[in-house]
Amino acid sequence: MLSIRVENISLTPIIGVYETERVNPQELKLDLALGFIQPGDTDDIKTTLDYSIIVPNLVTHVNGTSYHLIETLADEILNYCLGHSLVEKVSSKLYKPSALKNGLVSFSTTKIKYKS
Repeated sequence: MLSIRVENISLTPIIGVYETERVNPQELKLDLALGFIQPGDTDDIKTTLDYSIIVPNLVTHVNGTSYHLIETLADEILNYCLGHSLVEKVSSKLYKPSALKNGLVSFSTTKIKYKS
């Protein structure tokens, strides 16, 4: 399995439990690893995972949404990525820089597409 990593993706959903967090969108950062199987040895973009399409579409999908928990948003991100036909596995690390004054909160998770 091959993997493409895209790091430091900026997202701006409304995220948080407290009313003060839910007034305006907050900037989150996302590190993403997309696992895929490339059919054969090829140098053709049409046969591989095109992150230049997936990542901007993901950003559009997430920006403006509203979640209480970072864990729920992370799961939505994984499900969105696994919806791409070539993605077999996705791992993410989602950062919420504004959550703490003296620390950086992040949540990591991985999901694998199981074929029936």
